[in-house]
Amino acid sequence: PEGVRITTLSLNPAKIRIEAETIGVAERMEAVIRKSGQEILKVGLQPEKSGWSGEIEIPKAQLWSEKTPELYECEVNLYASNEIKDKAKEKFGIRKIEWNKNGLFINGEETLLRGGCVHHDHGILGAVSYVESEFRRVKMLKDAGYNAIRSAHNPASKAMLAACDRYGMYVMDETWDMWYQKKN
Repeated sequence: PEGVRITTLSLNPAKIRIEAETIGVAERMEAVIRKSGQEILKVGLQPEKSGWSGEIEIPKAQLWSEKTPELYECEVNLYASNEIKDKAKEKFGIRKIEWNKNGLFINGEETLLRGGCVHHDHGILGAVSYVESEFRRVKMLKDAGYNAIRSAHNPASKAMLAACDRYGMYVMDETWDMWYQKKN
């Protein structure tokens, strides 16, 4: 679980790195990249110490940002005895994040954060993360003009992060709310 990591290496040309952790024996691994359900390319990954990896150039890449939350899907297939024995799918966006004395830049464009703190619970629904509730909440914040969320006091759920990816919302995924001072 969560053994696939995708990193943007460059924008022009758009290039990503796929890393896949494995346990056990794999004869080969391949990655299939899709956009809107359509296969763009399929490539083999190379073996490394703790898994497999590969660098891939994405033709005519569409970049992810708050204004254009373009997402791709990467399916990594593990083969043994010429059969797919395991697979993992991850959604990802291609973007470059820079932070310097002049501010925050996404894909080279200055970006101001307009956001708020969001607790993990859903009021009367409770603390369970319902996919529909997470998507509804993020969409409402986006429609209200927000572009950023701080997950107040708890890490964000997978559903919340997926909604943020889909709607173009930046996230500060907080682990806890006190760093150097205790509350009591």
